[in-house]
Amino acid sequence: VDGSYEKEIAEIKQLSLTGPDVRANASGRLALNATAASNLKYHVEAINVAELARLAGQQEVSGSAVLDGTVTGNRTSLTTTGKLDGSKLSYKTSSALDLDSTYSVTIPELQVAKARVEATTSGTFLKVGGMEINELTAKTTYADQRVNFTTNVKEKTRELDATGQLVLH
Repeated sequence: VDGSYEKEIAEIKQLSLTGPDVRANASGRLALNATAASNLKYHVEAINVAELARLAGQQEVSGSAVLDGTVTGNRTSLTTTGKLDGSKLSYKTSSALDLDSTYSVTIPELQVAKARVEATTSGTFLKVGGMEINELTAKTTYADQRVNFTTNVKEKTRELDATGQLVLH
């Protein structure tokens, strides 16, 4: 780590993390006050998601993922936008050969409970709930304990378009 932290602002010249299961780099400014602006770029390669999940107390997880993104804003509205490229991802009996997503996550006043998450996702050769899906696309938004979605699912001989809202309690 090469950087400094003063008055709720981190100036990161270079942050590097290298291990057998993950490589990460970040640089830029992270403003946690209400007046300065963040501009922190990051690149994360989760080479072995299974081992990282194990460290977090999770089982039956596998695959690899790459995240590239930027953190902007400040305490008032901290936002990260970026891209996820997942390969051979699985959790228990669900899996995806390829899963790609562009995302935006905004956290007002640094309160995760108030987060707004938007994603545009595509996946190929998925297994979910006993179904084999050739291709899936979805636009999702999570805010205020609700998930709004528009999706297209293609199996070998069938196709489904769905739009709706899921209310979480």
